[in-house]
Amino acid sequence: MLHPGSCCSNKGGVPTLPVVVVVGTGILLSGFSSIGELAELANIGGLTAFALTILSVIVLRFTKPDEPRVFKVPALWLVGTIGIGGSLALIFSLPLFTIARFLIWLIIGFAIYLFYGYKNAKIDNNN
Repeated sequence: MLHPGSCCSNKGGVPTLPVVVVVGTGILLSGFSSIGELAELANIGGLTAFALTILSVIVLRFTKPDEPRVFKVPALWLVGTIGIGGSLALIFSLPLFTIARFLIWLIIGFAIYLFYGYKNAKIDNNN
């Protein structure tokens, strides 16, 4: 559920406040960083998301084999291993400084997520 401050546009239902915040953050970052640094951070973020998505598909295939799937991956163990391995190879080919910055941002993001979740959690005792 969206908060009142994140009002949606009438046309497409896009929450305008979060979009403005993300775009504003991008503009500020582009003013203080080079395009190469921003590209490296975008690359490591995308590669990490890709590797985690593949890992999630593999885990779900083995932990919940009877769930209906909207897609099938032939030889998942092979395709998944190549995908994760390739992503990790590309991640570790990036400069160490980029990896360190990514880990710092990741820790900050997890801290915000945990703090927000702890403060706003609604526990359902009926289940």
